Amino acid sequence: MEEILPHLNVLRSLDFGLGIDTGFPLWHVTTIECPLNYLRMPLQDIKQLCQLMSLEKPSITLKELHVAMRYLCPGGWNDLPYGLALSKMINLHSFSLVQSIFTENRIAWSTIEFLTAPNVMPVLRQMNLVFFITIKELKCINESTLFNDDR
Repeated sequence: MEEILPHLNVLRSLDFGLGIDTGFPLWHVTTIECPLNYLRMPLQDIKQLCQLMSLEKPSITLKELHVAMRYLCPGGWNDLPYGLALSKMINLHSFSLVQSIFTENRIAWSTIEFLTAPNVMPVLRQMNLVFFITIKELKCINESTLFNDDR
């Protein structure tokens, strides 16, 4: 992947599916340098998603982003990376995040709020989430600004 993607400058759509068990090879998402409008792929963890969202071209050109978290590293964490500064995804209007049922490393609601905040995804119109929550997190979701902003 690292050797092929940089040479595909005209590529606008990339779909690897969301299968978390497909054996998709791990590669660095930072190799995506083409101006994609659509991207669907499994990622290893939240850190990889943040790396992708911090890239210059995808942050400008992506309109749809659909990811599934694989969590292949046992004992891994889904915390946001320290000192994180995400780029504004200025054209992203559709975002999907799927969490594997086979992970102990759940995605916290506060992480989802941070990733989808108006200063990160200002034109977000549709979001699909598949993840597992506790009663406490359900209360946080009920009070979330994500459901009462005007995007």
